[in-house]
Amino acid sequence: MDSKVTFTMQMNGESKDATAYVSGITNLIQQRKWLVPIGQSLEKIIYHDFDETPHMAIG
Repeated sequence: MDSKVTFTMQMNGESKDATAYVSGITNLIQQRKWLVPIGQSLEKIIYHDFDETPHMAIG
């Protein structure tokens, strides 16, 4: 199910309202968890769990 996200952006000194439809955004943020999205495969979003491994190096 797609979620509707509305936000305001600045373009050429003017404020413009914009709307985006995003798939899977409802499961993206979990309260009291240190899961950070780091990528996406064809099937799912890939997370890093900082509760399990408190460090990560990206190259």
